[in-house]
Amino acid sequence: MTDHVDANALPNDKFGYRIYGVMAHLPEPQASEVRKFHKIIGADDLATKPHCSIDNFWGPDDLESVKAALKLVAARQKPFETSVDFDGLRVGKWGCAYEIKSTPEHLALQAAVEEAMLPLTKRLRPPGTYWPHTTMVLDAKSEEFPLMETNLEKIDMTGRMKFDTISLIGRIGPSRGGEYEILENYPLLG
Repeated sequence: MTDHVDANALPNDKFGYRIYGVMAHLPEPQASEVRKFHKIIGADDLATKPHCSIDNFWGPDDLESVKAALKLVAARQKPFETSVDFDGLRVGKWGCAYEIKSTPEHLALQAAVEEAMLPLTKRLRPPGTYWPHTTMVLDAKSEEFPLMETNLEKIDMTGRMKFDTISLIGRIGPSRGGEYEILENYPLLG
């Protein structure tokens, strides 16, 4: 197994998607603040919507099996509340993201999703390497790098965020200039 797969190098699969994700979309006002950040730094071509990443993968043989497995996982998992850890900012050639303060419910959800997806999908990253985060910008362009950290100070990501639903998304094309479709939503019913 490879350590990491370059999601932008993958072709769209037989279902029309390059990669898939399980996301907990950010509530308001945090979602609007992420969109404001994108506008400030000129990142107006991002395919993703503001989210807390749960899992990412590619290449399922049977998309209906993925959907059914996620429905079962969500039925057993509890909603969770969290907030941004401002000391957990990571910046790299891939972009920048804030760490999310983990809760037992959040970590249990992520572990259950990953376990359910392992036999059904191919991994973008090795299992067990989850980092709870919200991506602020992905695949940053060279002109965006000097704007990222200084402009994070212009948005307000404070406050609690409650997540009671996860979404299966499919991305068509690259992270910049591609499209992002919500394939199904799953309420956390545990």
